[in-house]
Formats: sequence, C-alpha cells, structure tokens
Amino acid sequence: GYVRMPRAEAERFEALHGPGTLLDDFLRPNGQQRVSLRVNVNAALDDRTDLDARVNYIRNDTRFITDGGGGGVITSAVRGPGYRDEQNGYSSTTPPAQTFATKRDETVNRFVTSLTARWRPTDWLSFRGTAGLDHISSDRSGLSRAGEGEPPAQGVFDHVLLGGSNYTADLAATATAPLSERWTSATAVGVQYTRTNSTELWSRALGLPPGGTGNTGGTTNTIRSTRSESYVLGAYVQQQLALNNRLFLIAALRGDGGSAFGDDVSLAAYPKASVSWLISEEPFMPRVDALTSLRLRAAWGASGVQPRRADVIPSYAYGTAVVDGQIVNSAVLDQIGNPDLKPERQRELELGLDLELFGSRVGLEATYYNRVSHDALVTVNVFPSNGSFSRLENLGSVRNRGVEGSLRLGLVDARPVRWDVIVGGSYNQNRLL
Repeated sequence: GYVRMPRAEAERFEALHGPGTLLDDFLRPNGQQRVSLRVNVNAALDDRTDLDARVNYIRNDTRFITDGGGGGVITSAVRGPGYRDEQNGYSSTTPPAQTFATKRDETVNRFVTSLTARWRPTDWLSFRGTAGLDHISSDRSGLSRAGEGEPPAQGVFDHVLLGGSNYTADLAATATAPLSERWTSATAVGVQYTRTNSTELWSRALGLPPGGTGNTGGTTNTIRSTRSESYVLGAYVQQQLALNNRLFLIAALRGDGGSAFGDDVSLAAYPKASVSWLISEEPFMPRVDALTSLRLRAAWGASGVQPRRADVIPSYAYGTAVVDGQIVNSAVLDQIGNPDLKPERQRELELGLDLELFGSRVGLEATYYNRVSHDALVTVNVFPSNGSFSRLENLGSVRNRGVEGSLRLGLVDARPVRWDVIVGGSYNQNRLL
C-alpha cells in the first residue's frame, strides 16, 4: 500500500512498547490484491438454437486503516496542537502509531454465473430462457492488541462473516407478425423469478490478554447471527406496433408479488406506454442536407421499489450474552417490522427528442421528465419500548421534475482513431407533496 508509518512515529512506538514490537503490518497498514477470472462460452447447437454461458470469479484481499468519524490519521492531524510534541504533533487520542497498530483485513469472494438459451422454432416465434447465480462472501476481521492499538487499547478482536446469494430465472417468448404492408406487430410475454438470501455471523472478544489475537480468550465474548430470505415473482406482457418502421407504439403491463410485501399486499401492477416517431424519415419532411435524423419520443410508466423482507416481519438476533458473570444464549429483537408495508410506487412522464446532424457528427438529446413517488419508504423513529428504535413506513409523496440533455461532437473520425466530446447537464426540482 501507499500509506507508511512516519519514521518519528515508528521510533516512538518502539520506545513505548519495546524493540521488535513494530510489525510490518504496522509500518504498511494498507494493501490490496485482486484476482479476476472470466470465461464466456457461446455455442450454436443448430440454425435455430444457441447457448451462452458466462462464469466470473473475483477475489479481493484488502488491508486497510481507519480514517473518518472520530478517529483516523487525518482527524488526528487536524486535532493536533500544530507543533511537534511528545505525540509528534498529532492528537493524543489517536496518533498514527496507535491507529496503524489496529489491523483490519477483509477477503471478498464473488462468483457470478449465468446460462442463456435461445430457440427460434419458426421465423415469427422465439423463446429465451436465462438462469443465473450471484454469490458473494466476505470475511472481515479487526484486531487491536492489548496495549498497542487505538485507545483504550484493551485488546479487541472483531470478526464478521457475511454471505449472500441471488438466484434469478427469466423466461420470455416473442411473436412477430406483419398485419399489413405498413403495420407490423411484436408481442412478448415473460416470467421472472428472483430469490435472495443473506447471512451474517458477528463475534467479538473484548479484553484480550497480551499477545492474544483470536476471538477466544477475551474477558467478554459476544456472538450474534442473522439471516434473511426473500423472493419476488413477476410476469409481464408487452405489445408493440410499428408503422412503416418509423412510428413505434408500445404498451405493457407488469405484475410483481413476493415475500417482501406486507400482509395486505399480494400483487403490485405496473403499466407503461410509449411512442417513438422517426419523423425525419416521413415523406412530408423537407430534406435538409445537414439533418441526419430526428426522433420524437414520449413515455409514461409506473415502477416500484421493493422493501426488504426484514422490514416487514419481526427479526431477532441470536447470540450470547454475559449474565451474572455467566455466558448464556440470547435472543434480541432486532427489527419490529411493519406488516402493512407496501412497495413504493413511482409514476413518470417523459417527453424528448434525439437529433443527429452532419452525418451523425453532432448529436443532441433532450428530455423533460415528471416523476411522482407515492407511499415513499421512510425510516421512522419509534419508542424503544417497542423493542427497536426505528422501522420503515409508507409516508407521503415526492415529486421530481426537470430537464436533462447532452450534446455530442465528433471531432475526429478516422480509423483507428475516433474522438467524441460529450457535454451533459440537468436541472431537477424536488418537492414534498
């Protein structure tokens, strides 16, 4: 890593704790190693069937230091007296030597894989199926040796094991048909399934003896574990009509239901509609040499933000606690839940245009939007006597409206070099309704 303990701090640390106590992890307390492997396989079984398989593995090992909040090197320097003293000018609470002596490591493993199959039994009908898995695990630990780490330096070892898996399945079918010489139709239907689970195991050993480095042997040992699981099942139908391959009309309806919804909500429906018109290709448009294409578009649709399963039902954290000097099993109410919780609903209207000039060397995109959110998911404080300090509730409505756009200039277009300059901007007005 690029961070190194200052020489004056290293000398002060060894003078305080004795020769040989300054480990290499203290001198260079941060570092990172990353490994990424990716494999993509495409296979055509015949003229109408093909398969795509993707596998990606990522491992990330990180050693880092604390900086921010009430501690850290930068905070210690800002709070220092401004001149060199027995703490080398740093704050007396967290000088770099003590901060760097607190070791923090994290290892993250992530495995992502998917398999997609496409089948075209006829020229007008096609099927697609996709199954995927995204699994991630994290092993995070923090060690502050007795008498060496950040104050009060009583010897602490924290260990957190995190795991999570996201399973997805997507099935879709699309049928296309010419309705006349000018009109064509495309109808799509599909089903999507998502299942997510996560686990956490946290342990702490407080009051480690000199030389103690593990999660046992402390005067106080605490363990806590949590687990959550949820699923969402959705289905949709979409109809598209095209006129002369210039005017496109789309209408769709989607329905979602899942375990994360409250007891009184079983299904959430989200309609949408859009129109796109390549008006520059119409016969009545005057021909202008500089004009490459002009498209007008409008869209209206609804969407939702799903609450977590843990926000709906009461959840407990299981672990151990010390009662009268004895370690006993414990169950603590972690979240009181809200069985009446509903998904946050959003409705949005968009109007825009896409303009290209001089053989697509100049491009302009402009959009006006008006988005209103109902049943906003808001964290609300509750009385601690309920067993928790807060819970999620559906409160109020929020409106966001404004404009956004971008301008693209193609300055150089000569193989093998292409140079585009893109300038974008937006204006948003937010109001609580």
